[in-house]
Parts: sequence; structure tokens; C-alpha cells
Amino acid sequence: MSNYENYDQTSQVYDKTRSADGVKIIRSALAESKLPLEKQILVDAGCGTGLFAAAMVNHVQRVEAVDLNSGCWQGSRENAF
Repeated sequence: MSNYENYDQTSQVYDKTRSADGVKIIRSALAESKLPLEKQILVDAGCGTGLFAAAMVNHVQRVEAVDLNSGCWQGSRENAF
């Protein structure tokens, strides 16, 4: 049996039940790099609706976000970009 989730539908309400928990941990880990955080380019592959990308965009040089699902990707554009 397939466990496929139709994210075209889920993406419309995804942000109502999710938050970008763990951003402080991610920021802390990235800050340990030799390259200063504000000069880093973050790639958010499988960005969903962009919750993490939006939370990180003001801490790094740039965020590149991509998702294969068009509903999620459109949500990320509306949320962060």
C-alpha cells in the first residue's frame, strides 16, 4: 500500500499545523563554520512551504529554496520570497 501524501492539497493548510522548530540549532551549527553566517548561502532542498527558509533568510547571505511539489513551492514563494 502506498503512503503517498498529496502535498498539492496538504500545502494549503501545512503552515497552520507546523512551525520552524529547530532554527536555533541550525543557525548555531552553521555559525561554527569558518565562513561567517552572514556570508553563507543556504540551500533548502525540499523546502515545503518555506518555513525554515523564511526563518533563516535574515541570518545568511541568501537562501535558495526548492521543492518538487508545485503547491509547496508556491507556498514558499508566498511565505518567504
